[in-house]
Amino acid sequence: MTDESADEKFYKPSEVEKMLSISKSTMKRWIRDKKIRAVKFGPADRGSWRISASALAEFKKTQAHYNTEQEKLTAAVAEIFDGVAEEEDKS
Repeated sequence: MTDESADEKFYKPSEVEKMLSISKSTMKRWIRDKKIRAVKFGPADRGSWRISASALAEFKKTQAHYNTEQEKLTAAVAEIFDGVAEEEDKS
């Protein structure tokens, strides 16, 4: 473990749920599906999950890129439908 990671802040899933305004079930799914990096501290059978500040920042960056791509796609689809509507109005 490096000095940098030893000083890193770790959040409980419940804290991240509040930060991201998501449900407990969504957080569990994201951890299970590895959408957000989490580490388990303690015994494997009853340890507790934690999300590092760097993993949270990485997730937010990924989500920002995803949201931007979704917005572009939505705008492109809207433009196509607007074009179809205009063509129907002309006929």
